[in-house]
Amino acid sequence: MHARIWKRLCTVLWLSLFSSLAAVPLVHAQTGRTVRNDEQPAARPRLPEFVQPNDRQKAMNEGRSARRMEIRGQYEHALNIYRRLLEQFPEEESFFRGVLRNLTAMGNYAEAIKILDDKITLAPPHRDMSEWYIELGRVQYLDDQKQAAEVSWAKAKAESPYSSHTYTRLSNAFLRLRLVDRAVEVLYEGRKAIDDSTLFAVNLANLFQSRMNWDGAAREHLNSVRAHPGRKGWVIRSLANVPADSAATSAVQSVVMQERQRARQFSAMLRHIPRIAGPASVHKAVGNLDREIKRLPDEFAGDVRKRPVASVEKNRTYPRFSMPRNEAQLREYEQILVEILAGQAMKNGNFAEALRWELELDAQAVATGERLLDFARDVHAEGADSIAFAALEHAQRRLSNPLSRAQVDIILAGMLADRGEFAEADSILTTLIKKENDPFVRRKALMERGLIALEGTLEYKKAARDFERVLSSLRAEKADPRPEEEAGPRFALAVAHARMGKLEAAAETTKDLMTPVPTGPNRPPRMPVEPGSQLFAEVGYLRARLAWWRGDLERAGAILDSMVYQPTGADPENDMLEAAQRLTMLQQDSTVAHILAEADQALYSRNREKALELLTPLAEEIDTPTGKEAAWLLAQMELNTAATSSPAGMQRFAETYPDDPRAEEAWLLTGHYHRANGDLILARQAYENLVITYPNGLLTAEARLYLDQLAGVDMPPLVPTMPMQP
Repeated sequence: MHARIWKRLCTVLWLSLFSSLAAVPLVHAQTGRTVRNDEQPAARPRLPEFVQPNDRQKAMNEGRSARRMEIRGQYEHALNIYRRLLEQFPEEESFFRGVLRNLTAMGNYAEAIKILDDKITLAPPHRDMSEWYIELGRVQYLDDQKQAAEVSWAKAKAESPYSSHTYTRLSNAFLRLRLVDRAVEVLYEGRKAIDDSTLFAVNLANLFQSRMNWDGAAREHLNSVRAHPGRKGWVIRSLANVPADSAATSAVQSVVMQERQRARQFSAMLRHIPRIAGPASVHKAVGNLDREIKRLPDEFAGDVRKRPVASVEKNRTYPRFSMPRNEAQLREYEQILVEILAGQAMKNGNFAEALRWELELDAQAVATGERLLDFARDVHAEGADSIAFAALEHAQRRLSNPLSRAQVDIILAGMLADRGEFAEADSILTTLIKKENDPFVRRKALMERGLIALEGTLEYKKAARDFERVLSSLRAEKADPRPEEEAGPRFALAVAHARMGKLEAAAETTKDLMTPVPTGPNRPPRMPVEPGSQLFAEVGYLRARLAWWRGDLERAGAILDSMVYQPTGADPENDMLEAAQRLTMLQQDSTVAHILAEADQALYSRNREKALELLTPLAEEIDTPTGKEAAWLLAQMELNTAATSSPAGMQRFAETYPDDPRAEEAWLLTGHYHRANGDLILARQAYENLVITYPNGLLTAEARLYLDQLAGVDMPPLVPTMPMQP
């Protein structure tokens, strides 16, 4: 008979046999009573009342209540609860810990030692009691039984000599006893016992950093990242928190440089160690490896020499070196070291050295040159333009992507424009626009040139032409460009129209950029400008001002209300709140509303002479809401005028209108201005005026922070946050 058929037949026979046996009465294993299958099984005997699950849950809740009492310092009440719960549930360790904590907190060390001795004595033979030995030693130390404590700690290590948890718990116990040196010592002892040169690196780094032992912290941070390259970001951030004084930074840099040299020597040594290819060559490879290890300097070999060669032969692998064990990992580690050096150089303001490290990192990147573009932007933001220009020159030579090479010119033009060299920036962009065939690059260059004309040279017609060319290019390339692609150029074009006085054209350009969000279930498709974005707030604010300038105060107020009740979190939001309050006040006087609208439009168009002419007479009416608004606008204009910037208007506003909510901001901006210009005494006076006049103000905490910085010896430079250009 075929084997598969025979197997199926056997299966059917066995199933029929079991189904026939199912009707046979069964005999209870313990009582001998016959139980039929159709009878209901007897209910399980109930557990004693005191161990029911609901009672256990109640006990755990009581334990949490006792813990809250303990935190509030009610040790005796908490101890009584924990004792009662421990009698009810003697195996629950959280209750035992509660009893022990409260006895120790109350200073009843003798009883704490007794219950720990009892727990250790009554423990099963297989139970690891190292944790309780550590705790026993801590209580004995508190009871001034230092010799007995040392014995207990030695027993803890003997109980689990190769467990990292033992040494971590010991270190924590020493820290609780303020024995920081012992905490460090026991971690090194555990590292030696377990034979792992990178163990406890994070713990040791934190201990060293807390004690301002910067070279020790740096060494352990490197140990950490060497064992786990994924910790690179955390290590770089931790070392970035090292104080910027010469001793700390030089210590970190010295350690990293030494480690880099060591890594290079190790890489050269590693290339000479033959790899173990298979069983046939094991003995030869191990012999070669052993000879190479004996030639290593002490700082390389360390724990390697302690391991017998037999273990290498058995596992057919390298022992754990103090360095990565293959060239790829070693290259990655060297790159991390260079990143740390670059970050330290940037932090210390040594931008030339930072560029040197960035060039080395960029040379190892897959796409060379790209990293230097970001570096140039960062250094330019720090004011080191010469280094930024040098980085761009190196990037220009290294970049292989034509689009990226064009990006260099665009970044360079932006940097020149920030320095006020508008003609040279315009020339670079014009040359790029003429020679570049890629439409994407042409649009970026046109957009950058238009922004320079809009904000730098104030050539609004030229700016509008460039923005229109960007939009035409988009529509020529794509029959239906995405709305968000057009949003930026369209808003910039609307700003250019508004500054030229073409209010209708500006309103038409922004007409469908900001679609209201419906309250019903039917929501519109993707909007050109998403609510909550910076551009959404900018567009709304511009549309409200356009309506105000055209005399439609009701429309302007409605737009501002819709923006305020849908908070964006963007920078213009405070300006919109002020504008909404201003419009509410102006609705009572159409003549003043017209004058302020004309002044606001003049400020927007950078026509400061006309704005000054319109606002000065209004500001003289000190006791009127109109005079207050005019004074605030004049103070903003005076502070933001590049050539003749002065905080006098802000200080005058704060002194004249101390009850206005903006008076706090006026004092803060006055302090920022003086501090940025090095007048520290005047800056301190402005911050103190804010703190004294408004002790519970919204900006008082920030002013106190700046006062604390002014009280120190080394004060970080301040880049003041000025109000938006009107």
